Amino acid sequence: AAEAISYIYSKGVLHCDLRPANCLLDKNLDLVLYNFGGSRFGKLSGKGLPDSGFFNPNDKGPPLEAMDVFRLRSLLYVIITGRFPHKSLIQSIANYDIIVN
Repeated sequence: AAEAISYIYSKGVLHCDLRPANCLLDKNLDLVLYNFGGSRFGKLSGKGLPDSGFFNPNDKGPPLEAMDVFRLRSLLYVIITGRFPHKSLIQSIANYDIIVN
């Protein structure tokens, strides 16, 4: 996945939606990225949003390479631990917003 991200960055593309649902394994068990519907190229951008467990709650503004790097780290976390990162934090924020508003 890191090689694929490096390659698309070299072409000016941000994936913007790295998560397990957007990864496949090929016959050699290498990770293959797909679903570039939410990707961004220059000023053109998709409308997709990352899964709540794969975006940094502190992200604000337009997509940046650092955001995809954060999502790549989150993807590696899932591969290693089998658990989604930040899911409980995001749910807590959503619950707080529902209660307060």
